[in-house]
Amino acid sequence: MWLTAASMGVFGVNEFAARLPALLLMLGCGALVVLLASLRAGRDAALWAVMLFATTLLVLLAAGAVMTDAGARARNHAGDGGFWLALDGPPGLRRAAGFAFFVGLAIGNAGKGPGRAGPELRPARRLDAVDEVVARRMAGLPWFAGNRAGLRARRALVLGPRSARRPGSSITS
Repeated sequence: MWLTAASMGVFGVNEFAARLPALLLMLGCGALVVLLASLRAGRDAALWAVMLFATTLLVLLAAGAVMTDAGARARNHAGDGGFWLALDGPPGLRRAAGFAFFVGLAIGNAGKGPGRAGPELRPARRLDAVDEVVARRMAGLPWFAGNRAGLRARRALVLGPRSARRPGSSITS
């Protein structure tokens, strides 16, 4: 909802400003689908994947409605896509993807509570136990810095952007 409020602050209180954030979030999710599919299976598969994604009922509704579903889908995509890219993406993209994973977890935690980490971390634990390569790559994730960035993002969502930069501020103050 804070994205909608920011959009209305920039464009005024109207339907366009209310619906723009949801549309932009869904476009970002579609771009992530294209990126993941093209890295995994090539350009043709990426086009098919984004076509399937864009024509699902939830995406069509969320892209044009003023509700929190677009934000939920965007944070899920950031967490899930960030995890996959951090483990199996191009080497130059892994660190940034690791941060996207942790920020997606933190935003999900702010919106849905601590149970939000489950969908990403359960497969991570299973992969870690099965595959040594995955275990080494998971050790390379920015666990400390990523959690710190995620907590700052969560604090900015809960208390406002200035609280994320202020040293010594806490979520309860």
